[in-house]
Amino acid sequence: ARSQLALKLAASLNSGGSKKMAVRTLEDWLQSDRADMHARLVLAATYQSLDRKSEAEQHYKMVLEEDPDNMMALNNLAILIYDTDSKAALTYAKKAYENGGRANAFVADTLGWVLARQGKVEQGLKLLRNAAVDSRNSEIKIHLARALIMAGEKDEAKSVLGSLLKERDAQLQSKREANRLLGSLQDK
Repeated sequence: ARSQLALKLAASLNSGGSKKMAVRTLEDWLQSDRADMHARLVLAATYQSLDRKSEAEQHYKMVLEEDPDNMMALNNLAILIYDTDSKAALTYAKKAYENGGRANAFVADTLGWVLARQGKVEQGLKLLRNAAVDSRNSEIKIHLARALIMAGEKDEAKSVLGSLLKERDAQLQSKREANRLLGSLQDK
């Protein structure tokens, strides 16, 4: 029950924009219950959202020591470390996908985007197209558009970006990126 209280308080602080207070709440809770892997996973994700990569990586790895098949920890760790260790990121992304992530658009997006960035564009595109079909997540659509551009599929990329710009609930950052990508396609 106390774990749920700490998690609810952290979620409330997080959604209210007090991420640093959410971190403190979770850190304090984990001092009293180091085995609470759910709280540790939430703490890792909060660190990641604050761009505190080393702390996030440390906590994701602690979760994976206890639960090596934890899909969320595997997926988020793959995203987190891609720029510093793309080979390990691919390993984590594949494992997340194989451990139940096939039905999860975010996990399919991560693996597809990692594959595309590593030059396996066609493999990545297959996953990204599937992830984007039913997803309302604009970041997935940006990844799909970027992979389409890599593959030379500029017309399809323009279509994906155009539809993203028409979505009322798309994230502002994604709309800016869509406009930037569309502009780069117009110049060519």
